[in-house]
Amino acid sequence: MSRDEELPTPEGAERRVDPRAPIDEPASAKILHPAVSSSDRVDGRVVNLSRSGLKLRVPSPMLPGTIVQVRFLERIALGEIRYCIPTGSEYYVGVRFQDVMEVPK
Repeated sequence: MSRDEELPTPEGAERRVDPRAPIDEPASAKILHPAVSSSDRVDGRVVNLSRSGLKLRVPSPMLPGTIVQVRFLERIALGEIRYCIPTGSEYYVGVRFQDVMEVPK
């Protein structure tokens, strides 16, 4: 079974392969595909992180399936938005990593 396949679980049970660590760090997400005509960069905060992805808190909704570049903690990650759910006046966005690179100092 590959890492991308989901294991069958009872309804409501945890399906993540990698554990998530809570953090609170600034981040910037740049929308790469599909291209948008309005602002293509969204500032937000990383609220949890794992080896395979992260959760962002952002001020505006982002479309699942969108490819984004996220800058956080001296890293640049390329990933796909998996979900976007409202939380009060903001949104939680889940990003599954495709690649992560350290930013040269």
